[in-house]
Amino acid sequence: MSNKKTLKSYKKTIPGRIPRNIFIGMLVVVVLVLSTLIIKCSTDKHRYTLKKAGITILATNTSYDDKGADPFSVPEGWKLVIITVKITNNNHNNFYFAPVVQTYLTSIDGTKFYMSPTDLSDPLPAGLILSQSTISGMLSYLVPKNMQNIKLQFEP
Repeated sequence: MSNKKTLKSYKKTIPGRIPRNIFIGMLVVVVLVLSTLIIKCSTDKHRYTLKKAGITILATNTSYDDKGADPFSVPEGWKLVIITVKITNNNHNNFYFAPVVQTYLTSIDGTKFYMSPTDLSDPLPAGLILSQSTISGMLSYLVPKNMQNIKLQFEP
């Protein structure tokens, strides 16, 4: 009888063997870390930076809306692409920014989609961006509902 007891306690101390509760705990930590990385990658896929003529545009978030809000309802077969951006003027001179004519989205085939009016919680204003300063806000574009791989473009 004492022989079985000794063998059982010996198995618990074999080097390289991890007790079950510690293994499960480590497995939970690994799963949580991996899920955090997967979520971060999926939310960062719409983050990108444009740099032209000393102006930097950082797109920080992209969302989609297929309904809109009165009086700016979205037509059947279309969707609104709403992009949150930060624009920095890295020049020594002030820069006049007019997003309606200076920004647009392009599809893979080169089709351009200019800004579309909608009710935004934080619209990006047109106006003077002082030297070495940053402004932020949202831009909206109406594109076909099935369109994917669209990119924000900027012409200073």
